[in-house]
Amino acid sequence: MSSSENMTDTSLDGASGTGTNPLRLLSLNEDVLSHIVSFLTYPDALSLLRTCRAASRISIDPTLHTVVLGRSSGQLLQFRDFLLAKTSRALFVKSLKVTKTVTWDLDSKEVARALGDVLEKTTQLQAFSCGAMREFITVDGRIKENLIYLTELRELTLLEGGPEIASIVTSSKSLNIKQLTLDLTFHRNKVSFEDFFGKLSRHRRLTHLSISRMYDRINIPHDWEPALTRARMPSVRNLTFTCTYIPLALASAAFPNVKHLHFSNARHYPNFGSVSVQKPVDVTPCWATLEDAQIDARDLEIWPVASATRRLDLDVLRGPYSSEASTAVLHMNPRVLACAYTIDAQNLFWVRLPILATELRFLDVRVLELSGSPREYMLMHLTRFPALTVLFVCIRAFHQPMDPAAEIAALARQLGANNSKLRFVGLSFADGRSMREDEPVFDEERLGSTWFEIRRGTLEDIPMEDGAMVVDDWEPMEVQEIPTAVGLKMRDYMYEADYDTPGWEERLSTFS
Repeated sequence: MSSSENMTDTSLDGASGTGTNPLRLLSLNEDVLSHIVSFLTYPDALSLLRTCRAASRISIDPTLHTVVLGRSSGQLLQFRDFLLAKTSRALFVKSLKVTKTVTWDLDSKEVARALGDVLEKTTQLQAFSCGAMREFITVDGRIKENLIYLTELRELTLLEGGPEIASIVTSSKSLNIKQLTLDLTFHRNKVSFEDFFGKLSRHRRLTHLSISRMYDRINIPHDWEPALTRARMPSVRNLTFTCTYIPLALASAAFPNVKHLHFSNARHYPNFGSVSVQKPVDVTPCWATLEDAQIDARDLEIWPVASATRRLDLDVLRGPYSSEASTAVLHMNPRVLACAYTIDAQNLFWVRLPILATELRFLDVRVLELSGSPREYMLMHLTRFPALTVLFVCIRAFHQPMDPAAEIAALARQLGANNSKLRFVGLSFADGRSMREDEPVFDEERLGSTWFEIRRGTLEDIPMEDGAMVVDDWEPMEVQEIPTAVGLKMRDYMYEADYDTPGWEERLSTFS
């Protein structure tokens, strides 16, 4: 038997040909195989193509619509060779993402040339994402030119570059880009705000703009109005500035219709110049359309966002910044509040919060707890909220209780007793000895959380006997554990709920 005949004896489930009667590729007609291939990613389709002679006749070109290449340099080279083997294949590629993040200069120049070859042929690309752009373009200048002359781009992500990236996005022939993510590192020269954002404003359909690591490399004009005649971008709805500083008033004027905001400036990076902030900073409400904002409490001093918003994420809240955080909550009046903090006597934010956050419906916090008395401090901080409906707390404790389950149940009951409208509470107890408060919620914390429903009785619920109320066995509040999956669905819902609609709270009953 020839090797090709051996290949045709391959079963879909990988079983051998003895004992059972597995479904074999040889028994499937070409239409069925093509249908199977249509559900596969490019790497999986390529693997199937090589399993047997029956599969080798199937065209996998439709799977090239969306291609994600992993961290292997060989995978990019292999994809280049496969793509160029047939002229029509490159036209199927609409989305290309290169996820490799290791230092490209450890690779041969052939890797960059392979990407240049791919971009030269994939002229119908609508989405492109890649890192290490400076190293790539240094080796093969075709990459920059080919990206500029793509005309169908809708999403563009360029990471780890500087002037090379700026030149691509400001000269791009694709004027229908909707999502733009840039990781810019200008080590020497600065860029003019008017010149850079003025050229970006050509992208009139841009709705998502994210710029990171630009630090203090933007020359901000003293007189903003002339610059804004060119640099205003009213189409932007999602705005992210990470390790990048632009004055709040200028940002709100240049991007007037932002709904989703994420800001952190570069002053926490000592290797870069300090930000010059004129005091006092204007706290006039800016974005009337703002729906959610994520801003480190440390940055509220220079970016005191005062717009009303549905959701506020303070990232990390430390004691010295409790005053700025309190002012932000007062002005923004969020329905959802998320933050991380360490138990700190200076942190007066939690003392003031129940008075300030009168409309708060959902609180999601991560706590680094050092004292060994987590219940005492949780109850000190997380009580007396007049409208709080759902609470989720990740407790990262240095000292673990003897009986975590009993501690969690007792804490849930006391939180319910001290918050009159609280209906659901989720608690996670993790070993905090190797954790920080500024780390995001880990899957282990989410999936290991315990959730409770708090049911409150009324006078009508008291049983009657011979015309008299029997209160001996009646509990005004019942705390009942619910499945973790149900609690996590509720947590997701609270982040997305429309609190201005009358039925949002009634829907909570459908989860339990």
